[in-house]
Amino acid sequence: MTPTAAPGVLTEAYWNDAGGNAWVEHQGLLDRINQPVGDSVADRADPGSGARVLDIGCGAGATTLDMARRVGPDGL
Repeated sequence: MTPTAAPGVLTEAYWNDAGGNAWVEHQGLLDRINQPVGDSVADRADPGSGARVLDIGCGAGATTLDMARRVGPDGL
């Protein structure tokens, strides 16, 4: 018997299959749709050079790359 997740819970199996494939297939579109929110969050957070940032589940990586540029080579 295969265990099932509670309704609304995304599992590793989902992201390793249909969910992950959809993000890969539509990455450009999703990045464009999510950009205004990501920009707003990054502007408000304003981590600055050398800061530490933890990015958890923020799309396909555009927000992570933006924060990496903001914290620079001395940031984490």
